[in-house]
Amino acid sequence: MSIARPLFCALLPVLMSAAGVAAQDNPLRETGEKYLAAYNAGDTKALLQFWAVDADYTTSDGEVFRGREAIGKLMAAESEATKGTKLKIADASVRLIKPEVAIQDGVLEFTAPDGVIDRSRFTAVWAKNNGQWQLASVRDLGPIEAVEQPIARQNPLELIGELVGEWSASDEQASVVMRGEWMLGKQFLRLDYDVKPKAGEPFTVLQIIGWDPLDETLRSWVFDSNGGHGSGLWSRTDQGWSVLSTGVTPTGQVGAGTYNYTVSGKSMTLNIVNRELAGQALPDAEVKFTRK
Repeated sequence: MSIARPLFCALLPVLMSAAGVAAQDNPLRETGEKYLAAYNAGDTKALLQFWAVDADYTTSDGEVFRGREAIGKLMAAESEATKGTKLKIADASVRLIKPEVAIQDGVLEFTAPDGVIDRSRFTAVWAKNNGQWQLASVRDLGPIEAVEQPIARQNPLELIGELVGEWSASDEQASVVMRGEWMLGKQFLRLDYDVKPKAGEPFTVLQIIGWDPLDETLRSWVFDSNGGHGSGLWSRTDQGWSVLSTGVTPTGQVGAGTYNYTVSGKSMTLNIVNRELAGQALPDAEVKFTRK
């Protein structure tokens, strides 16, 4: 598997993007906040007003509900099962296609009354009707696997110290050196990537990982020398780490992917799955690093 194209040309520039709705459109952001408030209040009637009359909703199983009336019946049928569940957007990005249309990609986090948390990826199309933002189309992309080893609140960054050190990977198309080191009194972990394609200009990537006290999770922020940027949510797994990430390329394209790190002694394997760029699916990729 070539590491140049799948990882360094397409993935690092779009590792993660800043969460939330586009700041340049305050009415859209406010509409999203009101939707969350209506859901958390269990107000199905108010929720339906955020959906366009001809909206459609596709479940993770591929079942499609067309029209506000059909979506309302689905909400009513599930109201008892979801009673008391709280909803928030754990990570999202929004891009305006034109002044009246926006596409939102991200993660919904549902917290049940007993404290169980489920996360699900989604894509939503917002359209402005008569001056009001409404949901025109929503697709549930499926649940994110539960974290089997939750991150402890105390000293959470200690768990990720296994990435500290110098790592390298190379093939016939590119080479990369990744250096991990603590910064700011071990409050953050810094990863620097030096990428040297066999054809093309070298570039660098800066990734900073820290504890987010608001969401009580590890979060990372990424910037590259070509102008790409993003953010990601980290979860502990049996094998290592899983990072749900979204980001923006230097040309303004939005991408997403799940990065699974497995560290064993002096070897580290990075498997990248569920990749997409500008709404188009990309093949999975695998990169093997060696610790120097």
